[in-house]
Amino acid sequence: MGVIFLAACAAVALWIAHGAYKILVYPRFSPYRHLPSPDQGPIWKRLFTEPDTFDFLRWADQVPNDGLIRYFGILNDERLHVTNTQGLVQLLQKDTYLYRKASAQGQLVKFLAGDNVVVAEGSKHKTVRKGLQPAFSPARKPHWYQLFSTTALDLVQAIDHQNTSGSDQPAINLSRMLSQMGLDTIGKDCVGTEFDSLRSPRGDKTLGYLKLFNTSANAHLLEIIMHLFPFWLLEALPFKAVQYARNMTGRVKETVQHEAVQDMSAQDHGQEKEDMNDKNMVDCMRRDLLSPEQVINNALTMVTAGHEEIGTALTWVVYFLILYPQVQTRLRRDITSTLGDANDWKDKCFTEDDFNKLPYLRAVINESLRLRPNVPVIWRESTTPSTLLDTAIPHRGTVITASTWAMNRNADEWGPNATDFSPDRWLDDVNGGAKSAFSFMTFGQGPRKCIGEIYARTQMECVLAALVDSFVFSSALRLDDIAPSQGMITVKVWQGLRIFAQPVERAP
Repeated sequence: MGVIFLAACAAVALWIAHGAYKILVYPRFSPYRHLPSPDQGPIWKRLFTEPDTFDFLRWADQVPNDGLIRYFGILNDERLHVTNTQGLVQLLQKDTYLYRKASAQGQLVKFLAGDNVVVAEGSKHKTVRKGLQPAFSPARKPHWYQLFSTTALDLVQAIDHQNTSGSDQPAINLSRMLSQMGLDTIGKDCVGTEFDSLRSPRGDKTLGYLKLFNTSANAHLLEIIMHLFPFWLLEALPFKAVQYARNMTGRVKETVQHEAVQDMSAQDHGQEKEDMNDKNMVDCMRRDLLSPEQVINNALTMVTAGHEEIGTALTWVVYFLILYPQVQTRLRRDITSTLGDANDWKDKCFTEDDFNKLPYLRAVINESLRLRPNVPVIWRESTTPSTLLDTAIPHRGTVITASTWAMNRNADEWGPNATDFSPDRWLDDVNGGAKSAFSFMTFGQGPRKCIGEIYARTQMECVLAALVDSFVFSSALRLDDIAPSQGMITVKVWQGLRIFAQPVERAP
């Protein structure tokens, strides 16, 4: 017993000594001590917090630098922050496989969806991405337009139902309804299952899962835990936040796994679907490149990203339409004159050509995506000694970040009106007037760029067109009270965007 006690005391003493070294000694001898750093305040105030999106925005303006800033994160861990496109090109394209997804963020993705394309590295990443590519092929676009138009009309009907469910016009939590619609859509397209969360919003299969991605103390606590403990230990420790997240994802994970196994079994027995419109994402994945476990894990990833990120992105577009009613009116006029009354959409089969006639719709979406990118920070970690922007990275494990919010608003890249909501910038220039493709970081860049970008944009076009053609939106809250806040994965509207949706009055 005495030996165990002494060993425990020694372990605690070593942990304290290591912490003291990292906090008090290492910063004075760090190889990055020559880089500019922001004033982050006393360490006791920030020891258990990570700088957020708004810190990076402030530093971009206030800290003179040549592309790299040194700062400190949770537990005083040293980090480097990239602030220009030259650094992004090197980090994400030229030397992309010298830097892996940072450990804490990779752990969170693994926890939610297993080992998948987001966290795969090197040659494994190339193989997995190649295996997933057919699921996001442009050949599936006709199917997407049909599916997205149908689920968009389901959303319109759900809003109509809420509008008529009481004597007064109710305030609608649009954030929640968009997440429900997103989950229903990706469930159908990924594994052919009906979550039916729009019609049964309190169904036990999806309610907890959707709640998990809300802005909450649990999200912040889980982030801290991911920084402190390795993934294998997280699975065993009885943290309430970890258990909550595991329980909330359980039912949806079970459904996706079951449906994916069923689809793979049908393929193995020669029951492969011939018509592209009948195939779901799992049907399209290349079984010669992906193991059954990889198919299941990546299907879970698509379900997670497909409902959370698209729902959040659409929420912010509607927010901007409320903030700029003249944009909303102009957009509605374009949509109605091109696609007709949304009430008649059931009898139509839209194609990409129809939406190609709506450049202003795409401009509005682009501008919202620019100012409100879903994932606010890109995290990387060096895997080998390297050089970044002429700064030596002498050892592996150096954490490097880049802010999509700051880059998307960088006046050097976008001009003096970089922070203004101006959809017209996209009508004159396919790049919105930006100097580089790396100025627009919403979907990332390089070999690890979001594989589902075209999928997401197509769904956003269909859903936004149906919503704007059907309703006039206004806020149920004071606009000053609508604030961005970090959720489990994306930057969301704090406590959801609550709106009034007045049906559009049609001329007789």
